[in-house]
Amino acid sequence: MPLQIAEAIAEFTTQYPEVSLDMTVTGRMVDLVEEGFDLALRVTPVPDSSLIIRRLAPFRFAVCGAPDYLARRGTPTHLADLADHNCMIYSDSPCGREWHFLNEDGSEQAVPLSGDFQANSGYALRVAALLGQGLVYAPRFLVADDLAAGRLVRVLTEFRTAELTIDAIYPHRRHLSAKVRIFLDLLTKHFRDKAAWSD
Repeated sequence: MPLQIAEAIAEFTTQYPEVSLDMTVTGRMVDLVEEGFDLALRVTPVPDSSLIIRRLAPFRFAVCGAPDYLARRGTPTHLADLADHNCMIYSDSPCGREWHFLNEDGSEQAVPLSGDFQANSGYALRVAALLGQGLVYAPRFLVADDLAAGRLVRVLTEFRTAELTIDAIYPHRRHLSAKVRIFLDLLTKHFRDKAAWSD
């Protein structure tokens, strides 16, 4: 997601060269007011209901691997096949060492995993997958370009994951400055046409 945000920032600063932005990337939930942030973007639920949440785009996860990895290890066709694969883990995931999928009735099925690499960076896991280390369970926005270029291949496509959203979060509307409101509108435009992330 930082790439998509950086694209929006570049457009914003081109249109408004007198405005400067300071972007911080972190997995923790910041205190917007105490820490002086105008805006946060999140892909996980927000516990503080006093904050305003603006939905930017829906997304799902995809299981994917590099063509050479799949050539060496085979292509999984059932969830049980994941037991025979090197499944790389996002260590900050609330699901722990499991990947979750939806059954036909909408209930979730958790699949326990084993693998030789875990990281709290989706980008590190993506690079490892590109290098053929194993399978990654990644947000579609993180791997969309790799999938389109054939650098990564989606597997288990008939098994869907829950739909999540990318949300912009900010304090009460009366505290929203004009520059933040304009930037929010620009972010909304950038994310508007990302329906493929949730197919």
